[in-house]
Amino acid sequence: MERRGIDPGHKQTLRIVNDFRQRAVEQRNEWLARTVQAELIHGGPLKGKRVMVGIDGGRIRERVTLSGRPGATRGRHRFEAPWREPEFFTLYLMDEAGKATETFRLVYDGTMGDCDAIFAMLTGYMKSLGVHEAKELVVLGDRARWIWNRIDALLAAVGIEPARASQVADWVHAAETL
Repeated sequence: MERRGIDPGHKQTLRIVNDFRQRAVEQRNEWLARTVQAELIHGGPLKGKRVMVGIDGGRIRERVTLSGRPGATRGRHRFEAPWREPEFFTLYLMDEAGKATETFRLVYDGTMGDCDAIFAMLTGYMKSLGVHEAKELVVLGDRARWIWNRIDALLAAVGIEPARASQVADWVHAAETL
């Protein structure tokens, strides 16, 4: 925009970015709601493949503007930055050598919602890609109970037999525990 001589300013840029973010999240959530309710697809890109799903949480600070008048020195509203816990997943394919394949674009997504929200999102993505026809599903995560307590329900929701699924603690978290 700068090269074209357009300078919307800080506030206008924030408004544009936030509007876009809100619309993108709404569209994703509508798509996921339809996908979770839909029948399983056949012949999807995961058919006969080894599918890896990494699930984890995190910690970030979220800026919350305080009500009241802006501060005298800078003219900006005061804010707090409480800790929040986002949840994320990564979905990718792995070849026989244990490397991520380049033929399938990785899927990354996350939410500031709770653990049920991330598993609902993961269910939608997995159903839309046809994970029930995958050769193997490997779920990778830390040792958090919120992950492992939901795996059986996830497998049932996406239509994959437990015999074709494995649960693995990732190396970083396992080494940290040791």
